Amino acid sequence: MSKKKKIFNKSVDQDEIISDQRAAEPLSKDEQQILFAAHKNFDRSKLPNYDNSDLAKAKRYVKKNKFTVGFVVATVALLLAVILALSIILIIDRRNSPSTDDFTLTLGEEEYIIKYKSAMRDDTLYLDIVQIARYTDLIISGNEDSLKITCDDGTYVRFEQGESIAVVNGEKVKIGGNAEIVALSSDSEKKMQCFVPYSFIEKLFSAESVKGTPSVYVDFSDRTNKILIHRISYKSDGKFLPISFSADCFDLIADSLL
Repeated sequence: MSKKKKIFNKSVDQDEIISDQRAAEPLSKDEQQILFAAHKNFDRSKLPNYDNSDLAKAKRYVKKNKFTVGFVVATVALLLAVILALSIILIIDRRNSPSTDDFTLTLGEEEYIIKYKSAMRDDTLYLDIVQIARYTDLIISGNEDSLKITCDDGTYVRFEQGESIAVVNGEKVKIGGNAEIVALSSDSEKKMQCFVPYSFIEKLFSAESVKGTPSVYVDFSDRTNKILIHRISYKSDGKFLPISFSADCFDLIADSLL
């Protein structure tokens, strides 16, 4: 036998082996239905070319189980829609939530960075009223127990160490948090700090000047943590109008506390 003939016979033998293996496999339900419908028997050799790939099986499964597949697809689509909606809500909520970046305090032309953790206490922003008073040219006096800030016209505000009230022109008013007075010793002088809630500072400088115009502009954005305090100078007869406080813009404590 020639080499060519041997190769041919080898190919035929492989086909027969594959055919025998296929014939030995049990018939699937689909194959049984095809054979029985066409030939009334289960002779695999009479089967037409039958696509038994994974894709074909999947298509046949979907065709036979339309309700189950539809339910699964609808459930998955609903789950994805819920996840998408929750993601959108979370993104919007994070955008609208207050920033946790360090604060930028602008006093006129000067900028100061204040650490977030040191400025926030019990979800309340505290600022040093002494630093702001120096910028606005107010008179500062007192010690670690009692600090007084006085305007040119004699109006004043006094803070007591650890108290939740302040005295504005003789009236006790709430400050929405405790005052904390700190003494900083240095070689040249003893400096004071007094931390009070920002809301009190905002009200303090909302007082009107003689012409009914605020003398200090105060603004704060919790989205960017930027604080702006700007002194507005107005002249009357060639003189600058003094910055003044007013007790009218505060929530006065009951007379029994006076």
